[in-house]
Amino acid sequence: MRGSSQDGDLFLPLPEIPQLPLNVDRRSFLMRSAAIGAAAVMTGTVWSPEARAQQASKEAAAAPPLGGHAVP
Repeated sequence: MRGSSQDGDLFLPLPEIPQLPLNVDRRSFLMRSAAIGAAAVMTGTVWSPEARAQQASKEAAAAPPLGGHAVP
């Protein structure tokens, strides 16, 4: 089954991915951005993609780097 040419109208274009600062771990940024988005959905608040990216990069830059040492 082939889709029609109208199928392209069903999906919104993806937002641009902001450039991460050099001191931010990409994984930390993505996890924090997902957590911010999930919290926004659960509380019914609205965060723009730009505001989520800014908050996630701020928090990821402030977080201590992950190491191989586990805390008992």
